[in-house]
Amino acid sequence: MKLNQHLIILCSCLLLAGCGSSQDSTPNTSKPSSNADNLSISNVKIQLEGTDFYLYQPTKEVLKDWEPEKPVENLHTGKYKALYFINKKNDQARISVRVYNKEIEDCSLEDTIITEIYTGVYSRSNETFHLPKDVKLNVSSEEDVCKAIGYPLIYTQEEKDPVFIYKTAFEDNKAETMTIEFKDHRLDGITLHATGTNRDQPEKSFDPKSLTGMDPVAFSLNKPISSSLSEGILELEGIKIQKNTPIKTLIDQGWTTDWLSQHLDSTTIPLTKDKEKYMIDVKGIVNDIKDLTKEHVITSIDFNETSNIILPENITLGAEISDVINHYGTPFYLSYTDDQEVYVKYQCDNDMIYHLSFDKNKKLVHGIVSY
Repeated sequence: MKLNQHLIILCSCLLLAGCGSSQDSTPNTSKPSSNADNLSISNVKIQLEGTDFYLYQPTKEVLKDWEPEKPVENLHTGKYKALYFINKKNDQARISVRVYNKEIEDCSLEDTIITEIYTGVYSRSNETFHLPKDVKLNVSSEEDVCKAIGYPLIYTQEEKDPVFIYKTAFEDNKAETMTIEFKDHRLDGITLHATGTNRDQPEKSFDPKSLTGMDPVAFSLNKPISSSLSEGILELEGIKIQKNTPIKTLIDQGWTTDWLSQHLDSTTIPLTKDKEKYMIDVKGIVNDIKDLTKEHVITSIDFNETSNIILPENITLGAEISDVINHYGTPFYLSYTDDQEVYVKYQCDNDMIYHLSFDKNKKLVHGIVSY
């Protein structure tokens, strides 16, 4: 856990979760036990030393048993303050919070509301935390979390450790967020985050399906990335493309272009053949197609439904997202959009990157491969 990440206004959040500690790589396709009701904001609470902490909670509710580590001056209207609370009876019990002045004038700590709660390494009594869905710090695995409440709205990795993010809205300025972070495949910290300006909005849920309107993608959480991705061999109309392939390889086979777009140290060249279209970036500046040499190697290929590209392991457009992840392994990043699309990113150790987009039917419709 990075301590400084949780003393500022976080754009992170929390998840909840289950129990156990299995780490098999097979996806959990069972329906999550959660629903929109028990994942509602008012039901998502973190308890420590018998005190419930929750979003938009009047700070005065916890001041009976807790006190700030340092004295807190009055807050100006509309301002936030990050601080530690220490339990009055057990100074080993600590929790990190952020408070907000919702009043129209300066106010004391007692009159603020809580807009962020973070567990993690700040507390020296992690075993006393009571977390949503009986999630346990340093015990619950990624699989445990997904079995308890389902897969997150956003899955990503930070220094190869997974992060689960749940949100009540797609827009950050309208969303409450929940994040679970893992270390060595065990729950390392939970954060609840909100903006004070949202406090009067109707009750919302952290359940991803209530936001996306679709069942989340179930995928293996610890499956190694396929070596075929770092090899990066693609096929366009029988022509194999990989790192350091000159674009002339395609031009010499009858592919044509209408225009060029020069950048700082690269050139974008749209290529067309019959009904197929690709947007290709090459290394170096090209002012005329006649100037292309073997030095102008392909650095990225952008493809869509007009393309007939074959990706590693014979993945083609129209492939199911479950098949793609089954072949390629656990993605570096996976998220949903407000128009029911799913975005997946793979990042290889040799800097190759695959950006893959899937439609509401979870079929591959667009991608960019970068060498």
